[in-house]
Amino acid sequence: MSVKRVRARFFAALTVVAVAVGGAVASASTATAAGIADLSVTLTASGTTAQVGGTLTYDVLVTNNGPDAATDVVLKGTRSGAATGSITGTSTAATCTSGATSDCTLASLASGDSFTATYSIEFTQAGRGGFNATVYFNESDPYRADNGRGATYTISPAPLSSDFGVEVTDSPDPVSVGDTVTYEVELSNDGPDAGSAGFVVDFSGAGVTLGSLTPPGAACTTSGSTLECYPVSVADGASTTISVDATTTSVGVVTADAAIAGASNADPAAGNNTDSTTTTVNAASADVGVTLGAVAGPILTSYITYTLTSSNDGPGDVLGATVSIQLPSAVTSASNLPAGCGYTSSTDVVTCVTGAITNGSAASQTFRANLGLLSLGSLSATATRTSSSPDDPNTANDTASTSCSVLTGLIISCS
Repeated sequence: MSVKRVRARFFAALTVVAVAVGGAVASASTATAAGIADLSVTLTASGTTAQVGGTLTYDVLVTNNGPDAATDVVLKGTRSGAATGSITGTSTAATCTSGATSDCTLASLASGDSFTATYSIEFTQAGRGGFNATVYFNESDPYRADNGRGATYTISPAPLSSDFGVEVTDSPDPVSVGDTVTYEVELSNDGPDAGSAGFVVDFSGAGVTLGSLTPPGAACTTSGSTLECYPVSVADGASTTISVDATTTSVGVVTADAAIAGASNADPAAGNNTDSTTTTVNAASADVGVTLGAVAGPILTSYITYTLTSSNDGPGDVLGATVSIQLPSAVTSASNLPAGCGYTSSTDVVTCVTGAITNGSAASQTFRANLGLLSLGSLSATATRTSSSPDDPNTANDTASTSCSVLTGLIISCS
């Protein structure tokens, strides 16, 4: 007796015939063998290099070349090597998982059909490695060499990243010409990595003269109206502060524009790399003091000559001042009024306006107050500064008085 097995690629049935000696058939049976499905895998990679935190994707095509349908199809995505990362699989035809490996499963893939799955790997560690996609199923495959495909990759460390920020503040504000303003510049690093950076501050608008730095010996230079501080190391979450004193030299608004310069690392948020502040500079205050002198007219005349002196004790220049002189009620009129002075008869007030008076200088204005012939007794006059520009910080010397005695209408003495 002899037994012959027949297996053809495109046949699913196998008949076994047992022949007895002499040619008689002893027995015969028919059995169904497992199906045959020739599945192939092709793979397309988005690239071969990436950085930690980056992603590579792989498009995998699975095709059933027949002759039978493939059942319980599992396309498994795996990675190997030092570079690590999570694998995420997606497919419109199959159900996929995510994790260290990713399986895309399909209940059945008919002969002649195909499906696609996309795998993405987000890398968390640098190194070399590879991705492999392999298909598994129930049926026999006469050519398993194309059941899987792979690709290699090289993952480099992510570049260092530091969110540097700069903030500039001024104090005091507002100020007067000649005052000193302290500009404080804070350089901060919100990470995630330590790094180094410097900054530049440009001053524009009203004039300033840059002076001393704090801390002394800081790695900074001043040139004209620019402060430049060279890169210094700043740890993640830390900051460093440098201040510069600036003396104001003119009226107006000073604008201080600060900007990060020379950063060692990439900055993921550049919105805080610049900052600015403004300082209002007013004219320097000027202390105006007034004095009032009186001289009686010659005997047999009935008038008093008053001299108003407006002095400027600084520190700024006086742009103009207004002084009112309240004359005694015995005055009938005022004459010989200089430019800038006027008389109001209803109140017996002479009002004088000065021009500009430089620091340390004075301006005098002289006029005559005429008296009635019947005037007698003590006559007092008081001068008061009513306004001036710029502001007067000292009001103690804003008023002055003088007095005269009238013995008869024609005899007057002043002290």
